[in-house]
Amino acid sequence: MISYYMITKSFLFNVINRKKIIDLSFWILLFLGLMALAPLTKLSFSILGVSCILAIITFPYYAKYWQTLTPLLKAALIISLVNFLWMVITFYLGEQTRMGNNLLWSRHVVWIFLIPVLFILAFQNNYAINKRRFSILVFATALVFGAYGIWDSLISPNIEYGGRAAGGMNPIEYGAICASLFAVTFLIGINYWRDDRQVASLFFAMSLLTLFATLLTLSRGSWVALLVVIIFLFSLYLRQWQNKYRIGVGLFLIAITLVAIQTPIVNERIEQAKSDIALYMASELANDAQRSTSTGARLEMWRASWEIFLDNPLFGVGVGSYQNYAQKLSEEGKVNSIAAKYYHSHNQYFSALATRGLVGLILLCMLLGAVFRFYWVVYRKATTPFVRTVAVSGLSVTLIYITAGMFDVPVEGKPTLVFFVFVNALLIALIVRSAPSLALMPVDGSDQAFK
Repeated sequence: MISYYMITKSFLFNVINRKKIIDLSFWILLFLGLMALAPLTKLSFSILGVSCILAIITFPYYAKYWQTLTPLLKAALIISLVNFLWMVITFYLGEQTRMGNNLLWSRHVVWIFLIPVLFILAFQNNYAINKRRFSILVFATALVFGAYGIWDSLISPNIEYGGRAAGGMNPIEYGAICASLFAVTFLIGINYWRDDRQVASLFFAMSLLTLFATLLTLSRGSWVALLVVIIFLFSLYLRQWQNKYRIGVGLFLIAITLVAIQTPIVNERIEQAKSDIALYMASELANDAQRSTSTGARLEMWRASWEIFLDNPLFGVGVGSYQNYAQKLSEEGKVNSIAAKYYHSHNQYFSALATRGLVGLILLCMLLGAVFRFYWVVYRKATTPFVRTVAVSGLSVTLIYITAGMFDVPVEGKPTLVFFVFVNALLIALIVRSAPSLALMPVDGSDQAFK
């Protein structure tokens, strides 16, 4: 009995102290979790949740590296925590609802895991993140999202969303993630082009696949975000490439933009939006049917959010309480009843105003701005093409979330928020490992703050 106890104790001691097992388990769970995010979304949350627990277990080993982070990176991470803390404060000060409790603690709490996940990715040496591992992970995730989007829309159309690519989430969330994967795979393809054109071609194929999947979501917000990031990438690289690369990439971006715009499904959605706006402008009463169209509903939700903000300017009404207050406004005849159909206002900035007040909106803008600023500084100071690629990938993903947030709530939807947190942890960790001086402060005269 004593011998069995000693063997068990010794085994557990070795497991706990050998971080290699935990580090490997974390990577396996991260890979499986991101792969499952499209087809098996709920299962993916569970898998990634376990990976977060492993990150927290190892955090005491890596917490010492906090002091080595640059002030800009520290600021971005602190703002993410303050943003979540303000959500908690405003939620418990406002009207607590079962939905709000679920929204707060099942999705927004993921902000707490950003730092532990980042640290286990950035500072472990057993399975350190590198270009190859990151590329494989992105390629596999893009392949699943692109292929499943085609399956969900064209081969076996889902009934719930009328044949729109949605996976285990809704089409708008799916579109934001696919648009982000398009940008990252396209940029990785550019980075590989000079060294291995076969690999580069595979990533370009993935970028086209995720682009097509984005179109199949029929999410106009994702389309606008996609167009914005394409313009951003073209303008960013325009002056840096040699003429042949500049012309080639420029023609590629222009071609896919023109093809996308001329696609029948895109034209149909654009015409529908024009018709919806015309009907909305022609309506006179709040409950006119013309205001309950797809575009009209958004305009009414934004009106409702503004009214809620005016009544609760500092703290808002708390996460999850928008729908209840919108229903009250509808009963008072101030907005159309369609405004109370969803738990959010289909705009992350209006949603922040309504549920978390002016402070909540400021924190949201500071968070997105700090992340964008960090990647921009890294991009400007980077000395290698790969680090610039990573920085521009971060800029592109953040820009997509900023833009898509004008039409939905990507930083509040669970799949999109989980994706945003994990992708940023991966990108920042990759910068830490590839160019320590851009993310870490010198320690003992060295530009490498970890061993």
